[in-house]
Amino acid sequence: FWSQYGSIIVGIVIIFILETLLIIALVCVNRKRVQAETGLLVLNEALENTITRRTLDLQRANMQLEELNKILHHTARIDALTGLYNRRHMEERLNEEHEVFVRTGRVYSVMIVDIDDFKLVNDTYSHAAGDEVLVNLANILQSSVRKYDVTSRWGGEEFLLLLPGLNEEDALFRAEILRKKVQEIALHYEEHEFSITITIGVATIGENESVDKVVNRADLALYKGKNSGKNTTILSA
Repeated sequence: FWSQYGSIIVGIVIIFILETLLIIALVCVNRKRVQAETGLLVLNEALENTITRRTLDLQRANMQLEELNKILHHTARIDALTGLYNRRHMEERLNEEHEVFVRTGRVYSVMIVDIDDFKLVNDTYSHAAGDEVLVNLANILQSSVRKYDVTSRWGGEEFLLLLPGLNEEDALFRAEILRKKVQEIALHYEEHEFSITITIGVATIGENESVDKVVNRADLALYKGKNSGKNTTILSA
C-alpha cells in the first residue's frame, strides 16, 4: 500500500502543509493590513483633530488681531485725556468734508475754542485741576453739538469743531450759545469751585478756499477775540 500510495499521501500532506502555511501567511498579512489600516485611521483622526485645533487657534488669533487693530485704530484717532477725536483724525475729517463741499457745494463751518487764562487754572489749582477742566469742557462741547458735527482736541487747551452744512450766521449763533453755556457752569476740583470762560473763532468755507485757509481764518478770529478782552465770539472776516 505504502509503496503504491506513499508518494500520493506525501504529496497530499505537502499540499496540505503548504496550504496551511499559505493560510497562516494570508492571515498574518491580513492582520498586519488591518493593523496598518487601524493605525492609519488613528493617524488620520489625530491629524484631523490637530488641523481642527490649529484652525480654531488661527481663528481666535485672527479675531484677537482684528480686535487689537480696532483698538490701535481707535487709539490713533482719540485724544487720551478728553476722549474726543485728536488733531490727526480731525484733519482727515476736514479734508473729507471739503471734498463734499467741492463736489456738491454744501458749505461747512469751523469753530476754534480756546480756554481763557488756562495757565491761571494750572497755577492756582494744579495741573490735575487743569486736566479736569479740559475733560469737563470736552463733555460740554460734545453734548452741545449735533450728532453729525465733529469735535476734537486741536492741541493744548484748544478745541476745533467741524459743523457740516452750517453757514457763517448759523455757526456764529451756535458759537455764542456755547460760549454763554460754558461761562454759566460751575466747575469743581476737590474743595474748590470756579468757572471758566472761552473765546471762539468762527469761519465758514469760501469759494475756491482750502481747508488750511478756513482753519487759519478761524484761528485769526480766535486771537482777535483774545486780544479784544476774551470771553467772546468772533466771526472771521
